[in-house]
Formats: sequence, C-alpha cells, structure tokens
Amino acid sequence: MLVAVPADAPPDDLADHAEARALARATAAGDRQAATSFARRLLPVARRVTRALLGSGTDADDVSQSALIELLESARTYAGQGPLEAWARRITVRVTMRWLRRGRRLAVVAHDEDDPGSEPPTSVTTSASTSHARSPTTSSSSPSRSGSPSCSATRSTTPCPRSPS
Repeated sequence: MLVAVPADAPPDDLADHAEARALARATAAGDRQAATSFARRLLPVARRVTRALLGSGTDADDVSQSALIELLESARTYAGQGPLEAWARRITVRVTMRWLRRGRRLAVVAHDEDDPGSEPPTSVTTSASTSHARSPTTSSSSPSRSGSPSCSATRSTTPCPRSPS
C-alpha cells in the first residue's frame, strides 16, 4: 500500500510514521501490549491538550481519560500521513470541545427548567458582592423565588436569573 508523504520529509519522520501506523493497527486489532504502548505514548499528549483548554483539575483529567478511550477506539483511523501525536491532539481537541458544549447545553437546560420565560445569562457571577435579586417589576407569570437563597449567596455553578432591563 502506498502512503502519500511529502518529498521533503526526513527519513526519520517516515520511519516514525510507519512505526506509529503499525502500533495503531496492532492496537485496533486488539493487541493488549500494543494498546498499552499506544496509551502510554498518547496520554501525555491528551493531558497537555485538555489542561491547556480546561486548566488543571479534575475536569481536565476526566476529559483526558475520555480522549484516551476515544483514541484507543479510533486507532484504526490513523493513516500514518503525519505524526501520531498531531492526530491525537486533533481528536483530543474534539473530545474536549464536545465536553464543553455538553456542559454548556446542560447549564442552559437547567436554567430553562428554573425559569422557562427568561433568557440564559451571558455570564455567571458567584461573587458575594453582586446581587441577582429580581426587580419588583417582574411579571407575575414568572415563578416566585421567595424563601430561596439569592444567587450571590450560593456558590453554585448554575446560572442565576437575570433582572429584566
């Protein structure tokens, strides 16, 4: 099988791409030793990408693990036309962006369930100095929040309702 390689690619790169492609194929075929080597080679790449996009913390570690699973499941798609690490970075970025979109979508859904008549906020403030209490001119069709702590008092990641403009 012929592989398209730039004419100016150094011979070491060609050998590395061929070695990485063989490792990816063996991983896809179910070789446990190859899968272990594949994971050890790519987990640091996934961690660097997720930490760059999400910061350090448990979210970045969780997304790194999800990306590693996706990399292992997608090993058969590595064509060997570029560095294995570049391929892994692309997949890890996609996994991270999916995770971010899913989190944002869940936040909007949670907001809609709290107050179906309002728009989602553009930002969430958890500062104790900022009050998000509703204006007395709010229509009576909106659910009452009496008896519940104000958004600024709860260090929640759920969106606070916006006051009408």
